[in-house]
Amino acid sequence: MKDRIAEQFGSITYFYETVYLVVQNAHVLQQQTPQGFEKKLEVIEYYKSLIEKKLDSFGLDGKEWVADIASDYFEDYVHYREPQLTIPDDVFYGNLKKFP
Repeated sequence: MKDRIAEQFGSITYFYETVYLVVQNAHVLQQQTPQGFEKKLEVIEYYKSLIEKKLDSFGLDGKEWVADIASDYFEDYVHYREPQLTIPDDVFYGNLKKFP
C-alpha cells in the first residue's frame, strides 16, 4: 500500500503534506473569506474528494485518512504549531495536477 501511495504522491511524506496543505488552505479560506473564496473553496474540496477517491481505489478508507490528517492540522492550529513541511511547491501542485 505504501508503494502505491508513494508512486502517486512522490513519497509517503509528500502524500501527508499534500493532504495537510489542502486542509490548511481550505481552513484559511474559510477564516479569511477573501473575495471569490467560495469558488476557491469548491476547487479545494474537489481535490480533497479526488484524493479520498484515489485512496479508496487503493483499498483504504479515503475519508478516514484525510480526516486523520485534518485532525493533525487542527491540533497544530489550536496549539499554534507551525509544522516544518518539506514538500516543494512544484511537487504539491504536481500532485494535484495528476488528478483529472
